Amino acid sequence: MTIKTSVTKGLTEEEAAVISSTFDGSALLRERYIKLLEEKSKLSRDLSVNKDLYVSPSWAYLQADARGYERAILEFISLLS
Repeated sequence: MTIKTSVTKGLTEEEAAVISSTFDGSALLRERYIKLLEEKSKLSRDLSVNKDLYVSPSWAYLQADARGYERAILEFISLLS
């Protein structure tokens, strides 16, 4: 896997090299974080489709929050991949 340019953007060449080297050496840790984030995303998705929430007057806000949370998790997974 290669590190995304957004991770090293704005860094000096030396800082970018250190970050890239650290990224390359942390594959197992990144895989573990990705698995944990995927589990959190699934749990959030499962909670957001709970039929009991449909009667809530805040249902639209709860759904918007759930989608935003999932989008953030997916973005972070993308940075780790």
